[in-house]
Amino acid sequence: MIIEEALVTYLTGYAGLTALIGTRVHPLRLPETPTYGAVTYQRISAPRIQSHTGSSALAFPRFQFDCYATTYLGAKRVAEQLRLALDGFKGTMGGATGVAVGSSLSQSDRDFYDPATRTWRVSIDFIIGHTE
Repeated sequence: MIIEEALVTYLTGYAGLTALIGTRVHPLRLPETPTYGAVTYQRISAPRIQSHTGSSALAFPRFQFDCYATTYLGAKRVAEQLRLALDGFKGTMGGATGVAVGSSLSQSDRDFYDPATRTWRVSIDFIIGHTE
């Protein structure tokens, strides 16, 4: 299982988040006609640890998650549940055959408003250390 698959499986099973967005976790962008609240995710970078003998099978990708809603407080609530789900997570993500995560740490967050769609967005970056 790859980390993106493990993330979606984990987030769509996290009760606090699914209460707000259901299973609306999308790669890179929202669908053409989105339903809000929703979350998108994308890998921003993916440093890997190397040793003198080659790959260590350890990766520390930075993911950006965008939390969307039709109100500012709605977007902030989705972002809060995402933070609660991921910040400090350690263990197997994505079920028994998932990905071993050693660390998941929030890096930064930002607020946005899109007047064209009249939607609010909170972006949160996480660095998720895992084995490949």
